[in-house]
Amino acid sequence: MARHIYIAGVDRFANDYEKGTLSIQQALTYQIDTADFHVRGVQPTEGDEVIISDDSLGRLFAGIITKVDLAYTTPDRSTNVWSVQCDDYTALLDRRLVVETYANMTADAIFRDIVTKYCPGFIANGVKAGAPTIEAISFDYTPVSESFKQLCDYVGWQWQPDYFKDLSFYNAENVASPAPITLKPGGYFRNLKHTIDQQGLRNRVYVRGGTMLSDPWTYSIKADGAARQWVLPHKPHQISMTVNGTAVRVGIENVHDEAQFDYMMNYEEKYVRASNQTATIASGTTISWTYKYDLDVITMVEDIQSQQAIAKVQGGDGVYEYAITDDSLTTIDAAEAAGNADLRLHANPIVKGSFETEISGWAPGQLVTIDLPDRGINGTFLVQKVTITPATDTLWTYKVEYGGRLLGIADFLKAMLSAQQKKKLNDTALLHKFAYGAETAKLTDEVVTTSRATGWKVEQSVEIDSLKPGSALAFNGADSSVVIPNSSVFNMTNTLTIEATVIPRKGRTAPTGHVLSKELDYKFRVSPDGHIDFLSTTNNAWAVKGTSVGTIPDDARSNIAVTYDASIGKLRFYINGVFDSEFADSGEIVNSNSYLLCIGVRDNGTPTYPFDGIISEVRLWNVVRPVASLHVPLTGNESGLVGYWKLNDGNGTVAKDLTINQNHGTISKCKWVQEFATVGSNVNVSDPNGMEYQTSVDGGVTWSAWQSVNPAQRDPITVPHPCRLRLKANGRVQARNWKKPFDETDVVCGFVEVSA
Repeated sequence: MARHIYIAGVDRFANDYEKGTLSIQQALTYQIDTADFHVRGVQPTEGDEVIISDDSLGRLFAGIITKVDLAYTTPDRSTNVWSVQCDDYTALLDRRLVVETYANMTADAIFRDIVTKYCPGFIANGVKAGAPTIEAISFDYTPVSESFKQLCDYVGWQWQPDYFKDLSFYNAENVASPAPITLKPGGYFRNLKHTIDQQGLRNRVYVRGGTMLSDPWTYSIKADGAARQWVLPHKPHQISMTVNGTAVRVGIENVHDEAQFDYMMNYEEKYVRASNQTATIASGTTISWTYKYDLDVITMVEDIQSQQAIAKVQGGDGVYEYAITDDSLTTIDAAEAAGNADLRLHANPIVKGSFETEISGWAPGQLVTIDLPDRGINGTFLVQKVTITPATDTLWTYKVEYGGRLLGIADFLKAMLSAQQKKKLNDTALLHKFAYGAETAKLTDEVVTTSRATGWKVEQSVEIDSLKPGSALAFNGADSSVVIPNSSVFNMTNTLTIEATVIPRKGRTAPTGHVLSKELDYKFRVSPDGHIDFLSTTNNAWAVKGTSVGTIPDDARSNIAVTYDASIGKLRFYINGVFDSEFADSGEIVNSNSYLLCIGVRDNGTPTYPFDGIISEVRLWNVVRPVASLHVPLTGNESGLVGYWKLNDGNGTVAKDLTINQNHGTISKCKWVQEFATVGSNVNVSDPNGMEYQTSVDGGVTWSAWQSVNPAQRDPITVPHPCRLRLKANGRVQARNWKKPFDETDVVCGFVEVSA
């Protein structure tokens, strides 16, 4: 396994690198990766490009030299040794300033435009579609990285440059993937340090915001025959007045001409008086005022799981209370967002820890599970930093630093978002007044008024109809298949990449299921225990060439990939964009030139070894794709792409090939299924019979119902019709029933707990 340190294109590892000085620090997406090392001889120059790689692991770092210092001179004064410090490609981006104004564009479209105009030498394959729309944003001679950060601040996404100058922009909730290993007794790790900090702990937050307008409210009295001025219970807004049922004109004191109005209102003093020309109202006459008045925005959010866990340890109810006062919060949604943002930071004790290992595949943003009963440590934590240093000539040491909260990793991931948590509106959408008891919070009042949009949109709506075809294919594990006619473009030789997105069904009884298969040429499969493997004919031997070390979970979406490169004799597996394992293999792949290409089944004349679960995308390449380019969005015109089946047509029996080859497949006995909504989106239920959602994982979101259910048995949630479900960022689903008039019954009819 050769190692390389390229400085300005010259490999200086073998001759100039000073052994034991290399250190690479990989940080979370919103931080800069760094590297430092010593080299002898010719002094490197600040601004030079540096690429650090390992033949078996690929690129470990790429960026720009930011500082060069003389470390020391050898005793014989013949050689200088230089200390070199590097940052990732962010420094290269900031050589340009952005001067642009955008309006009514999605954030991903804005990101791509900036890359095109201001980032020469960079590509944007890692920019994900579907970002929220920004109403207006301007950049006034702003550095590129700061412009990207502003976009992230608006919509709650993240950005980062990879080591191939490919810029990524994506939803931070989707960033996490499993770590290479689980820390268990006897595992391959050492020097574990684990601390817990309870400072600032709170798990019930009261939020008091500003004010909002009530619904129209009517106040009536009987005239006494003498009074010409009346004090109202509130400061009135949008007031109207009737005398004995007849509407009269109401003006505002010191604003309107009194001669033009029957009565005058004083907002600050809360009174209405008769104008000089208006006669005194006769005794017994009914006087009515209808107006809106100011209501306080007040709510409470809490983390029940945190309270229960702390109660088990400390006794009592486990509640730590805190209050937030902020008059810029003018809706309940904004107040809840502020409260939940505080909970995400403080609802559970902070965990900080680190360990060392020689197991490869670590990266910031992964989730590491620790199960060490003897140390009293059991939980899942976010990898925040990875420091890579050489251990031997063939091994690397990974110092992994992790952190987070003891509970609620899904909410902790959401806390990575830099999106603004408060939205100041002029009008109000919803008011909740809670009566707090010993155990429950009850909804006692709700007022609905017209809302005004913010300057940007932070959600998308997803229409789901039980009668509407879906956007992925479910294979039954028996006789489902997609069969594609034989084509010479499917004949691989020295290089190959297969990518797929799959959801294996839990409880499947079928044997190893084929994802993509060309009999006697190559096969990509998922085993019953979740391992992925690859078979091919090389060196005239048809055999399993390798099986992944890691596994993929049941009932959850996974991106899987395999690459083969005969020039270096390596077969490599990747799971969710992370390197898993590699195996030695060599020689050209033998092509039968006769068998069909199949998705979801093996076909050697009789279909066998069917896949049981969902497949939503398959890609076939005749080139080796770098890890940074796996599972990025495609157009279908990419070089080396010979087959691209998105399997999202939604109906019919044709699986379209989106490449220019147009090798469409025939679908047999598969079922079109729906792509499920993600946390943060709206779901409109339009089927008169309502909708049912399984309580097992559906596309990364796990639901539990209002009623008692058993997720292991895939119990359904029955949702009424018509209804809207809003998957709230705090992990709750808010359901609003539309069966009665909007202004009377736009009410919360239940809450469902979900976790991402």
